[in-house]
Amino acid sequence: MFNYAEKTTVKTQYLNAEALLRGDRRNVQKLDLLIIISREAVVYGSGSLSSGPSVLASYLESHGHSVFILDNNSAYTEYSDKKILQLIGDNKIGVVGFSVNMLNAASSYKLAKKIKEKFPKQIVSAGGLHTFDEPEEVGKQSFDISFVGEAEISLNKFLKLAKKEEGPIDSSLFGDTKFIDSLKLIPGIIINFENKLLNTGPYEIIKDLDELPIINHELLNVKDFILTKTDHHTVTTSLNFQRGCPFKCTYCKADFMGGKLRSNSADYIIQTIKHVHEKYGQTHFTLIDANFTVPRPRLIEFANKMIETGLSKKVTFWIQTSITASVSDENLQLLKKAGLIRISFGVERFTPEFREKMKKVGTQEQVFNVLKKIKENGIMTEINILVNFPYETEKSLEDESKY
Repeated sequence: MFNYAEKTTVKTQYLNAEALLRGDRRNVQKLDLLIIISREAVVYGSGSLSSGPSVLASYLESHGHSVFILDNNSAYTEYSDKKILQLIGDNKIGVVGFSVNMLNAASSYKLAKKIKEKFPKQIVSAGGLHTFDEPEEVGKQSFDISFVGEAEISLNKFLKLAKKEEGPIDSSLFGDTKFIDSLKLIPGIIINFENKLLNTGPYEIIKDLDELPIINHELLNVKDFILTKTDHHTVTTSLNFQRGCPFKCTYCKADFMGGKLRSNSADYIIQTIKHVHEKYGQTHFTLIDANFTVPRPRLIEFANKMIETGLSKKVTFWIQTSITASVSDENLQLLKKAGLIRISFGVERFTPEFREKMKKVGTQEQVFNVLKKIKENGIMTEINILVNFPYETEKSLEDESKY
């Protein structure tokens, strides 16, 4: 487990992130990995910083690799492909990686192809949700290697292996059969070798999430996202402390997160909130665990420590959880005292027919009872509703609107 004091004072050792982007190369050294998050479809919106790559970069930095993330989804700044190509050409970058999802897949593939055409020797890799959903589609693009699922362990092993090579770290490594044989021993990757895709099998997961360092925002182009204090809401104060999910809703991709539920400890959560509060002066947090009230002992310990440390007098927070993960009146009051002001539920639909089709646990009656109980305890509620399923009809929408 990491030392919490060390995690709250972590600083990038390798480069000045803003200098890298703005073209001031005086503080820039060789970069092991540049992660690019291409711009997503405008229908989805922009301005929100991706947390997954941020956690990945912080983990890799803690293992001795120099990493930087260029997230091109700021509402204020957009980097052209030409600018990104210039950035790659002006700096010594070992690996250029893409975090690919459904909404930025096309733009990621387009830019990856441009990089390969302009810099044939450049190693280009892919990771992200889309490598889990469509590994073959991603693998057939302009990527030398793809990392499927959670990539902390596999990417760390790959970078260590590449850096052990005596020659330059470039795409020629993927023509070396000895290097390829070593790569095959790393679970969770897809290698593009001689126009064939070599899949090394299921990826490894971090079983103890407290092994992860607190996110180091100095590894991102964070200034492109924050111009006002409220901008922190989608950047530094939306925090996740959980992976996996015990439920099997048909519309969800929780299996991407390693299936079995894993959670950070209450101490880790407290230290992270304290770190962001002290560094950025933020006083409200959105804890985006899919089921924050599970496991229950962690929830109670967290609430008590928020009160004991005095953080409850400095910050407030929102959580989300399942309707079936009900909380007693006593515990709701404890959470309220700890700083909780709102609980969000993925109700998705009220009608029993749709809840059954979605394999959504919990009955309509449970939904209403839980929402009523939380309101009676003086805590705000928020619900999510999903529409436009493949089996959606005008009548089903009309029935839903009655609620």
